[in-house]
Amino acid sequence: MKPYIEQVSRERHFNWRLKAMNYPQSRFDWHYHLEYEIVLLRHSHGQLFAGNYSGDFHHNTLAMFGPHLPHTSYMESRGQFDQNNAYVLWFSAGWVNRILAVMPELSVLETLLADARHGLLFDTHTAEAVNALIENFDDLDISLQSHRFLEVLIVMANAQRQRMNKYGPLALVVDSKDQDRVAHIAQFIDEHYHEQITIEQMAAQLHTSKSSLQRLFSKHYRESFSEHLKQYRIGKACELLINTERPIALISESVGFLNLSNFNRHFRQCKAMTPREFRQRYVNAQALSDKSVRARA
Repeated sequence: MKPYIEQVSRERHFNWRLKAMNYPQSRFDWHYHLEYEIVLLRHSHGQLFAGNYSGDFHHNTLAMFGPHLPHTSYMESRGQFDQNNAYVLWFSAGWVNRILAVMPELSVLETLLADARHGLLFDTHTAEAVNALIENFDDLDISLQSHRFLEVLIVMANAQRQRMNKYGPLALVVDSKDQDRVAHIAQFIDEHYHEQITIEQMAAQLHTSKSSLQRLFSKHYRESFSEHLKQYRIGKACELLINTERPIALISESVGFLNLSNFNRHFRQCKAMTPREFRQRYVNAQALSDKSVRARA
């Protein structure tokens, strides 16, 4: 299933929006936004998917997704409570960047925004703190709602969080020379990940030394070249497992692994499951979603 873009608002200059949802079941809709999204799942459990991540969610699961990150969830039950199952908050990059431009003391948000592009999970204490801030959001005067929304971001920016996807977009780079090199790295890997490339080949392409390139990976990707390439290949494999019916052996070969056993070993290291189990998890979620849709028809 290929993700579709979900439009958050028809406003030309969209800033932010909060929506409370109460429903007994949910569909498996693989989608993404141009905006940032925060979702607080309460009184329910099911499965959460974001990029290459898949895992169970439960009461007080708080997650954040950056722009263009495909995600969805399948709600299996809302439990014994007859309350809102989810709060969803969207906000545009333009809105938060304008705030940062005039309030540099909120620079802590910059790291949160960068990390969100990988997909983030927060602990239940942070989820409860966010719930307290937004529970009576509609009762606030409109002039106070933006302030409260900003409070939510500050709480999350100062909280411990877990990245859903180890591989993600490029880190923020300030130095213009490094920007060019990191962009060339991304392009080179995207074009050659299915080949048996080495860091020496990449260094030659960038007209730099192997040691300089290793330092660049450590600084901007926070991992080695070999680890970054492995994670990228596994991410591409996950896309193919979800979006195609290709045999796993063919997927392994197409993303650059020399043999199937090596692919299975690295996949299990990265995802804590086999490629077959990963694919089946998506298939099962889709089947449950289709079954619930037919039952309501």
